[in-house]
Amino acid sequence: MRDIKLFSKEITNVSSTMLMTLYCRALESKSERPILKDPKSEEIVNVINDELRKSSSKLARKLSFGKVRSEMRVHIAIRTKQYDKYANEFLEEYPDGVIVNLGCGLDTRFHRIDNGQLTLYDLDLPEVIDLKRTLLPEEERYKYLGCSVLDHNWIDVVKAHGKPVLFIAEGLFMYLPQVEVENLVSKLSSLFKDSVLLCEIVNKKYTEGFYKKMVEFKMNKEQKFGDNVTYEFGLTNSYELEKLSPTIKVMDEWAYLDSNEDKLGWLRLFKNIKAFRTTQWTARYKL
Repeated sequence: MRDIKLFSKEITNVSSTMLMTLYCRALESKSERPILKDPKSEEIVNVINDELRKSSSKLARKLSFGKVRSEMRVHIAIRTKQYDKYANEFLEEYPDGVIVNLGCGLDTRFHRIDNGQLTLYDLDLPEVIDLKRTLLPEEERYKYLGCSVLDHNWIDVVKAHGKPVLFIAEGLFMYLPQVEVENLVSKLSSLFKDSVLLCEIVNKKYTEGFYKKMVEFKMNKEQKFGDNVTYEFGLTNSYELEKLSPTIKVMDEWAYLDSNEDKLGWLRLFKNIKAFRTTQWTARYKL
């Protein structure tokens, strides 16, 4: 797949996954009995839709016509709603706390959860942040960090607040090298007291051998994300990250099948089957 261009800004294959999640949120927001209301995502889609429709990218054109599998739309909306819930719980304890949205893409979380006191940083690659500034201006308590999450210089900016931090890695870590994720989590645990890491995890088996090839086929051929989009980081269980530091502790876990949303449909029948619950899940850690 060719890289996608928006307002003369080039979006790489890996970063193009953010367009899928954006459209999933916007389409669900406009649906009947929506799982999630996200007016800002709807606004952004209205702005970029015509340009995507003229794109040479199959993914871009497909999205512009609203061609997203209903299962994917529901999946993304349920995840987003749950992560917003976690963010609101953090703000109940620390109303003026700091939230860092790692690998933010075109997420609009600040506009969904703003309590009038928090500071939220959206962090992503420079080309993504450059595009996002065009679509969604920064505000006094809503700032952008244009760099790789693996470039640890951004940590100093967040650390300067001297406040508890919620780090959110929604749909991110699985695309990063295993050792790099572990190094980042170790560093955050050593620097941020009373802080929380919320991250999505895939089972380690999907980062190796046949299962990894299956993921690559799905990403590249079925979903049209193009080459080089695959899973690199995975765990067999949430507690593996506790081995990185004595201060890291699992607070709780959540799986999509825990949702009571009607739109999840028959999948709820598999709620208590471990094989389904541990394919992809979310863990919340005290750092």
